[in-house]
Amino acid sequence: MEQFTQTIETAVGSNDYASLAAVFGHGPQSFQSMGQGEQRSLAAFFLKTAVNSKTFLPAAFASAAAMGAFEMALSQLPTTVENAADSKLRQMLFDYKVNQEDDYSGAARILGGMRMEQTQGSVYYMTTAEMCDGKSGDLVVSYSWRAGNEYSSLSSRLFTKYTSRLRNVSSR
Repeated sequence: MEQFTQTIETAVGSNDYASLAAVFGHGPQSFQSMGQGEQRSLAAFFLKTAVNSKTFLPAAFASAAAMGAFEMALSQLPTTVENAADSKLRQMLFDYKVNQEDDYSGAARILGGMRMEQTQGSVYYMTTAEMCDGKSGDLVVSYSWRAGNEYSSLSSRLFTKYTSRLRNVSSR
C-alpha cells in the first residue's frame, strides 16, 4: 500500500492524472490487487489528499482520467473518511458539473452519495437546516420522471435550474 500512497501523493502534487488513473484502474498493477480493506483505505487517502491540496482541485475535474479515479475512489470508501473529505469532494464535483458542464444528471448522481447524519460528533453531522436546499428551506428531495426510455432524477437543488433551461429550449 505504501507504493500506492506515494504514487498518489506525487500525482496529486504534480497534477499527474494518468498515474491516478493507473492506480484506480483495473489490472494487476492497480489498487484492485490489494484486499478490500486496503482498497477502501487507499480510496479515502486519495480523496483526503486531493481535497487538502491547494492546487489539485478544481483543475483535475477537467481531466477524464482524474474523474475516473474519483468515481472509482468514491465507490470504494470505508464507513468514514477523515474530515468528511468525500462529502467535500462530492460538493465540489456537484458545483463543477452544474456550473461548468451543465451535467445535471451527473451532478445529481454525485450529490446523491452525500453522507449526512444528525449524530453530533460525527464527521458527517449536519443540522436539519444544513440538509435543506437553502433557498426554499425545504429538505432536499428528488424529482423523477420518464423522458423517452430513460428515467431521470434530480435533486431540488437542480430541479429549478434544469426546468428553467427546459422552458428556454422549448420556447425557441
